[in-house]
Amino acid sequence: MPYQGKERGPLRLAFDELARSAPAAALVHAARSDGGSVADVFREAHAHAAKSCDKCHAPGACEVDVVLDHAAKALVLSLAWYSTDQEGDDVAALLELVWRDARLPAKRVFSSIGKVKFEVDLFAVAVFQNAHYTAFVRARDGSDSWTYHDRRSAVAVGSFANVLQRCRDGPMLPYLLFYDSLTAAPEALGNAC
Repeated sequence: MPYQGKERGPLRLAFDELARSAPAAALVHAARSDGGSVADVFREAHAHAAKSCDKCHAPGACEVDVVLDHAAKALVLSLAWYSTDQEGDDVAALLELVWRDARLPAKRVFSSIGKVKFEVDLFAVAVFQNAHYTAFVRARDGSDSWTYHDRRSAVAVGSFANVLQRCRDGPMLPYLLFYDSLTAAPEALGNAC
């Protein structure tokens, strides 16, 4: 991870944690506006959460950029909800954006600079409802086939459109988005919602 100071060159540091957090409201807003993307929301949310510089210790003094040469086992994106009392339509809008960007240019989550060297695919969504976490998991072959996991049970739910509908009806709030390289690209959600 190069820390790029205003007057210094890049300093290469080891980097093996791939995770970002963003307000769910920002994703809902991006879903309802033209041109919004999952990667841009997470990158911008992280840019606004400036930390002090590890090199010079000044608060937010240095720009931080991450260079990804190869993917970690999984990219995890965390969604911050300000309340568990959410409208089903907001949950649906957020998940529509997530599915539209199910094939995610990983580097873009961390930087708007440079070419994307690899893409990762959405393979699981951890959700929260009634003080309980469960998950929807995509088929290993990358097809649009999902199962719902609750403790020791797993139930087939079909396409992501069904995941979206179940989350809308709950509402079940998506809290973690998991990405990795899958063998097939996602099919378009289309008008199934």
